[in-house]
Amino acid sequence: MSPVDPRPEPRPGPRPTGPSGPPRRGVGDPGDAGEAVAAGEPGRRRFLQLMGASLALAGAGGCRWEREHTLTPSRRPEGVVPGTARHYATSMDLDGAATGLLVTSYDGRPIKVEGNPLHPDSGGATRVFHQASVLELYDPDRSTRPTRRTAEGRAPATFSDFDAALGEALTRLRARGGRGLAVLAGQRSSPSLLDLRARLTATLPGARWYEWEPASRDAERDGSTLAFGAPHRALYRFEAAEVVLCLDADPLGAHPAALAHARALLSARHPDGGRKARIYAVESSYSATGAIADHRLPLRAELVLPFATTLDATVSAAAQPLPEHGPAQPRPDAAFLADERVAAFAAAVAEDLLAHVGRGVVLAGPQQPPAVHALCHRLDAILGNVGGTVEYVADRAGNRPTHFAALRTLTAALLAGEVDTLLILGCNPVYDAPADLGFEAALARARWSVHAGLAEDETAARADFHLPLAHFLEAWSDGTAWDGTLTLAQPLIAPLHGARSELELLAALLGDGVVD
Repeated sequence: MSPVDPRPEPRPGPRPTGPSGPPRRGVGDPGDAGEAVAAGEPGRRRFLQLMGASLALAGAGGCRWEREHTLTPSRRPEGVVPGTARHYATSMDLDGAATGLLVTSYDGRPIKVEGNPLHPDSGGATRVFHQASVLELYDPDRSTRPTRRTAEGRAPATFSDFDAALGEALTRLRARGGRGLAVLAGQRSSPSLLDLRARLTATLPGARWYEWEPASRDAERDGSTLAFGAPHRALYRFEAAEVVLCLDADPLGAHPAALAHARALLSARHPDGGRKARIYAVESSYSATGAIADHRLPLRAELVLPFATTLDATVSAAAQPLPEHGPAQPRPDAAFLADERVAAFAAAVAEDLLAHVGRGVVLAGPQQPPAVHALCHRLDAILGNVGGTVEYVADRAGNRPTHFAALRTLTAALLAGEVDTLLILGCNPVYDAPADLGFEAALARARWSVHAGLAEDETAARADFHLPLAHFLEAWSDGTAWDGTLTLAQPLIAPLHGARSELELLAALLGDGVVD
């Protein structure tokens, strides 16, 4: 070999020979890319060829294409440019109040939720629940098909199976004027749903409607009933307030109108502009409002009532309320009120409220008893805040029972065998009902139970039939904001799993059939 030969020096010794033919190439032969093989054994290249073919054959039998329903349009719709964002106005019902939203969609798929700047309640802002709602739409754990309970467990079903079973149940119920039909639903602000509820009770007078929310604001409603004789909803105009007293309340965090409250209250706190609305917070736990309060008094929840009573007695003695406001509460004899810090705080709050008559707000949180809410309404009235910083509107729900009382009545009816058909819409009472109520055991007493929800949760697992519920981004609806603003909700995408909305299910219950 010449000095410039690029091939490596071959190993000494004779080359191995095969069974016949010319001798096999050795390590030094470039055709084998440096592989050394023994006599009669296949080379590495041949081994890889055989293994690749084997894997391809093995995988071919176990693979299939996933069925896709998204198809490229053969003709582009007018005004639509692929890959560009489109924005749609809709709304989301949360805690019995609708919030105006603006949802961004790419090629027919909603991807981002923001507040609608033209909506008078949200004003372009959103809460974390609204932001996360688009993740709920694409949640892989969402319910994708109806299921029914069988002797062997849960089994797949179809909406046709449900429609047939519903038809049989309606035949029985109509013969009895609806007696035995019960509907359990969450708190909703939809006028259309309220209209369907009224039609249901008119068509089937024996039917019963129950409302359940585990985190309820019923104490607030009952407090307004104590003050006015009927349930009312308080609207706070923080932009005009100069003194705000929160009695275990969090208007910036846990309130359904928190977005509007934050915008209004922060607009009233501009020291550079000569305004700085003072916030006094008396609370049992840290809150968003307490975090920015000028003065905060930590107090156990059960001590808020005597504190409010003391404040009412002090303000009433100085403000001389009208006879229609009723007598002042007697000053309680509580040991904590003698504490120097508590006494100084109560005196400062009363003095500040009296110095700003008509420009203050006194409110309580939903965890406080109705008596505290009634005292707050009385204080706002005698301080001249009503009509300025505080307004009232009648509660659309009317004189309904409390959520706990409604669920307790339904549980008793189930245990007594009075419920033939139970429809549960968008709530999970098996999980979040009080344990001592025994709702899970009572549910089994219904002749036929149907659960409709976004997920196959604890209640779905114990119902006779489960139906996937349409997401609010998949269905038409409407709602009412906390301040009474009527708001529409339009779908941005067809139901991903063929689900039905609450309005469609109630229409089917009325015998209207499947409504598109």
